[in-house]
Amino acid sequence: MIERLKISNFRCFSEIDISGIKPITLFSGKNNIGKSSLLEALFFMYDHANGSPFLKMNRVRGEVYNRSIQNTWESVFHNMNTDEPIVIEMINGGDRHVLRYEKESTALLDFSKEIDRNLQTFDYLSNMSSYALKMTYEAGDYVEEADYVFVSGAEQTQIAKDIKRRRNGETVAREPLGNLTYLTNTNNREDVYLIDLFSKLEINHGKEKLIPILRIIDKDIDDVSVLSTSGVVQLYVKKNGLTMPFRYSGDGVIKLMGIALRVLADPGCVLLVDEIENGLHYSVLEELWSVIAEASKVNSCQIIATTHSYEAIRALATGAKNSSRKDDFGYIRLERKGDLIKTKKYDYEDMADALSAELEVR
Repeated sequence: MIERLKISNFRCFSEIDISGIKPITLFSGKNNIGKSSLLEALFFMYDHANGSPFLKMNRVRGEVYNRSIQNTWESVFHNMNTDEPIVIEMINGGDRHVLRYEKESTALLDFSKEIDRNLQTFDYLSNMSSYALKMTYEAGDYVEEADYVFVSGAEQTQIAKDIKRRRNGETVAREPLGNLTYLTNTNNREDVYLIDLFSKLEINHGKEKLIPILRIIDKDIDDVSVLSTSGVVQLYVKKNGLTMPFRYSGDGVIKLMGIALRVLADPGCVLLVDEIENGLHYSVLEELWSVIAEASKVNSCQIIATTHSYEAIRALATGAKNSSRKDDFGYIRLERKGDLIKTKKYDYEDMADALSAELEVR
């Protein structure tokens, strides 16, 4: 489980150190305080070796065309200051992981010599960026190193050479950090991935756990299945004898399907959920989070989420209590203090007292 996160020179954070992260952790705070950026930092940590996390995060934020270094990776640096490195440090299960991005100080390509044939961008070399971005990941004595280059003609970043992976100086195979999913309101449309999760769940005889969760929002759902029509494979729900694509079931069911499938079918995962209350009516939140909290415990999943909603905060705290997970619940509010962003932490007892006194905790 992720227990601590320290960030330097990333997005709105010049520096922040967050300890006391629990198996179920909720972040809140005013707009533009950095809630989503915390989730993004964790996504970068887990996804650093899978292509370009810069492109993926920009897509989530609505930046479709990455035509320059400025809006591809420089915008991720705090105040676009690339003279200082991005450093993301995480304590997970007692182990320290450090991810670092910094401007490469030496030329990556020597154009006076034969071009490295591992670089698959021959058509765009004239558009190559003036510098590369060096990535270093460390976990104990295991180290990964790579360089990202920007190719404006292709509107992409890519790793220039194979990632170097070493342990105690010896070349080794990749050692993945684990499974993490970043669920936002714009990327909860990955039907193929949901179909794979549902199929895995059904193969392991777990579908009966999914249906009661969906019924918290829509009591008329009788079944879920994967069907193919005209060669198109989709998830379907059965309601009142009518079978329909689950995308027609409403935003609440779509949101809940994405959360429930990941918790039920992907044991040991870390699930990041931005604005966890979106699409869900406040009246179902308490029962919903009681069930999700219990399921995440059974499957050893960690849920880290953001919210603006007082009802969501109350419901998640109550849900943790109802599922006997009071000790696993944590609430962290981000607050701006001058030029820095600080944290105020609540455990379950603190939150219960604050809610009983009707204090403003968002």
